[in-house]
Amino acid sequence: MDAEENKNMVKRAIKSVSKTSDQSVSAELSILVNVTDNQAQYRCEAHNSATEIPLFETKVLTVHFAPETAKIRIEPGELRPGTEATLICDSSSSNPPAKLSWRHEGTMLEGKIGKI
Repeated sequence: MDAEENKNMVKRAIKSVSKTSDQSVSAELSILVNVTDNQAQYRCEAHNSATEIPLFETKVLTVHFAPETAKIRIEPGELRPGTEATLICDSSSSNPPAKLSWRHEGTMLEGKIGKI
């Protein structure tokens, strides 16, 4: 985590609670999850005076979120009769990745759609 990400963590609403019963301890961390938390790593460490190396477990968050935009680019920019036009649909980041499809005047267009 770089310094900027660390600053952002401090600004966020984070709630941390520790509970002790008998000899065991539990620590809860509550965060308000947002898009930037997708693939964020969180690590819990356990140590005391008897441990040389802390025990730990790491979890990676998977945050599902919708794309914010879908835009169409047209190439070439100036069209004339007989010119082949390419329409390119770009979706902003999302998880899972958005599925793109084409419609013309409300009718679904069939064709090959592949990954780049």
